[in-house]
Amino acid sequence: MNQTIEYFKYFNKENLANKMTGFYTLIIPIAFMLFTNYSWINETPDYYMSIVSAFWTFIILLSIFSGYGIALLINRENGFLKVFSFISGSKTPIIIGKMFSQILYLFVVLFVFTVTIGFLFQLNVFLLTINVILLAAVISVPLSFLALVIPTLSVRQETIAPAFMLVIVLLVNTVTFDFQSSVINTIFTIINPAALTYDLSLLISDVVWNASFDINQGIVILIGIVIYIGIGLLIINRVGVTSLTQR
Repeated sequence: MNQTIEYFKYFNKENLANKMTGFYTLIIPIAFMLFTNYSWINETPDYYMSIVSAFWTFIILLSIFSGYGIALLINRENGFLKVFSFISGSKTPIIIGKMFSQILYLFVVLFVFTVTIGFLFQLNVFLLTINVILLAAVISVPLSFLALVIPTLSVRQETIAPAFMLVIVLLVNTVTFDFQSSVINTIFTIINPAALTYDLSLLISDVVWNASFDINQGIVILIGIVIYIGIGLLIINRVGVTSLTQR
């Protein structure tokens, strides 16, 4: 536990020092939100929660998959995992420390983003903040377990980061797809982490804003969360500490 806390502190310092991460996960989303929805300053549309949820989804996926999954892959390739796993006697404290450090970073980014757009567009900042905190609290750990798939891949760190950025953008742009079939829609929600996160955000918003809860949608999301955690638990031992691309 002490080792995990020390790595948690170390990765917190690393996140603070990494200005580019803040640029991609916070500055760009705020700027794009303002650019695409500037008219909200005068009048907020009724559908604004769907747009806000899409931005939250993008930030969450980028922070977890890039800031955690790809970061572990980079640490594997540059020898960090090998050296510090030897020092610690196990890779687990590093993986867990990094996970919770990235989740803390995610909470901070989502809070700043939400408060900023809330004040700029004169939205209910209090309820929006509750909404996003609950969203992050529920989805961050399952997505982190799913992201453990990334450091098991045999790919070069130079190519995976831009590729995953493109994948995340594409996934977020599919969250409102309707296949005109409840079965296909359910499967799509489960296998697409962007759709699962987006639907969870809308589900929580119904609870926070309207005091209503869609039990069927809640069950689908719960199934997805269990699957994500199960994948992570099954694959965590396959996260290697030595480079798979440099021999």
